[in-house]
Amino acid sequence: AVVSTQSTGNHGEATRVQWIPPLRESFSLPFLILQTLLLSQTIRSGTTRTRQVLLVLATFCFTLPWQFSQFVLLTQTLSLFGSYSLRFLKQEQISPVLDQIFVGYVISTICQFFNTMLISSMYVAGYLAFKAVILLDHMVKLSNKMLQFILDVVVFLFIAGLYKAGSAWVLQLSDDAHIFHILLAKFTDYKDFHTMLYTCSKAFDFIEMETFFKLTLTLLLPTTLAVLIRLTYVFGATFLPKPQIQEESVPKNNPKPHKTKKTASVAEKTVAKEDTWETHAYLTYHMFQFCCYLGMAVILMRLKLFMTPYMCVLAALVANNFVLPQNEKSRYVIGFLLLGAMSINGVANINHSLDIKGEFSSPHQEELFLWINKRTKPTAVFAGPMPLTANLRLSTSRYIVNHPHYEDQGMRDRTKLVYQIFSRKPGEVVHATLKSLGVEFAVLDKHWCIKSRPRSGCAIPEVWDLEDPDNQDRPTFCEDVQNYQHLFELAYSNAKYRVIRLK
Repeated sequence: AVVSTQSTGNHGEATRVQWIPPLRESFSLPFLILQTLLLSQTIRSGTTRTRQVLLVLATFCFTLPWQFSQFVLLTQTLSLFGSYSLRFLKQEQISPVLDQIFVGYVISTICQFFNTMLISSMYVAGYLAFKAVILLDHMVKLSNKMLQFILDVVVFLFIAGLYKAGSAWVLQLSDDAHIFHILLAKFTDYKDFHTMLYTCSKAFDFIEMETFFKLTLTLLLPTTLAVLIRLTYVFGATFLPKPQIQEESVPKNNPKPHKTKKTASVAEKTVAKEDTWETHAYLTYHMFQFCCYLGMAVILMRLKLFMTPYMCVLAALVANNFVLPQNEKSRYVIGFLLLGAMSINGVANINHSLDIKGEFSSPHQEELFLWINKRTKPTAVFAGPMPLTANLRLSTSRYIVNHPHYEDQGMRDRTKLVYQIFSRKPGEVVHATLKSLGVEFAVLDKHWCIKSRPRSGCAIPEVWDLEDPDNQDRPTFCEDVQNYQHLFELAYSNAKYRVIRLK
């Protein structure tokens, strides 16, 4: 009840896909929820044949539509590693989960024709490093928990870094380099053409404080923090050394049998509590996983689609006896009070979401596609802005030279070449570049040609000024194309788009 109430009441902060056409994550996220459930059940109560098959299939279905899924699997690996290296979870609990997730990932990689970005991913590096740590722990066992933890972390980082660097060097890959460049741009003054296309989007900002304010009004944030503080206290106490009761403290000439009984009673209670902690040790994985999702959301606001749903799951633990000791009656009282308080702002959020009504409408784009279907050959080759070319391909079946699959280094390089149509380069350079790509028609979006943008420096001509300072005093190609009629001719125009044909 807590999970469903909170996820519904905070729906606006839990996803980014409800008001726009389906994105890749729309297809992946349902399978991530199933995969996380199966993962949690496996480390909690062990694996079964049915659970093994389902976990492999859920991982496969999650990773196939969305290449960013490799980073989610990396956070799962890091969370499991945190629980294992601190000795909350045992190797027998974790190994089956690691292997089944990896099998699903391998099948997905095969179905994507051995995508080299997936082969050299940070997830694979983390998986191999984790297996190396488990193997090392069988050979080297230290009595000091802290030293063992440090050793595990050092070995993990070394093996993961070695594999990542080695695979990238052997395969000559830089497909995911833009991810590290985006992170570098978030914390430094680093800028390049590709990172600017990302960081100029509001979705790639740091998370807004307004998000946490809204989550506080529905009591989701306070409840989650209370659960995390309680779990940190409980599991932190088990990690610290326990004080030992020394029998020598009792004078030999004055034995007190009732003290011995009390000491035995305390020991029995301690053993019982330790058993309870071990039974609920799987919760440490969820703590680490939430911390990963929180960090991702803080750095990139769009990734709050992972953080908020996980907060809803953690908030439900307030009804768990282990987290908040209570009898059955008090559990119902606390649950109803919490649900009532959550609903005050939750219902208002739901009504606000229901009041938003809209539909996708782009008459100028429809006019463009109708012209393309009627006036161009089925074999015509087009270039233009990535969002447009993707729709153009789907709506007209014409060939395109660039599309929004920006995870691929080759596609990033090709898109940069195409976007010279929004730069200040001379028309001869733009013509030669487009011809080398086999382009017959180039589509100019008039809004992309101007410098007017909500954020300074984020218009495409301004991005090119950063990349190509030698030409920043020239007019943009969009403005100057009429002076190159020996190279280009206007084939079509409406209020938003111009199509130029290369001669």
